[in-house]
Amino acid sequence: MRYSVNDPVGVQDIAWRLGYEAPTVSNWIKRHADFPKPLFRVSNGRIPVWEWATVRTWVVTTGHLNNHKKKAS
Repeated sequence: MRYSVNDPVGVQDIAWRLGYEAPTVSNWIKRHADFPKPLFRVSNGRIPVWEWATVRTWVVTTGHLNNHKKKAS
């Protein structure tokens, strides 16, 4: 499936699109200072939202898709 590069995504969306579990994505956010900053937050600032293209670029360039069956679209 193809996604628009401008799609807004949350942790669950990122995990689903990459074939990972949400806790894995949450760990990347906590452990990697270079993980993209969210575009904005919803639910009184509790839920971050990113642009898909930015997250996809980070995942590919940092090698987080290595040894993983599903490729980012």
